[in-house]
Amino acid sequence: MGVIRLADGSHPPLGISVKDKTSHKELGLVADGGFVYLNGIQDDSKLTLRWGDKSCFIQPPNSSNLTTGTVILPCISQN
Repeated sequence: MGVIRLADGSHPPLGISVKDKTSHKELGLVADGGFVYLNGIQDDSKLTLRWGDKSCFIQPPNSSNLTTGTVILPCISQN
């Protein structure tokens, strides 16, 4: 489980798809408050989000660096 945060501290809009940058496969959806459950990510995955004229990317932590609980996932603007 993660929480996606934009540079200004806000969250992407509810319902936005989180996709693998290379395969374009949908790996999750943004829920209320930026919460996201991601399925099928690899250690070298880069994730993208697009809404309207905005987009950002996430470099998730390697699975070996994950702990239990919620992980903050900074989403870096591509605009």
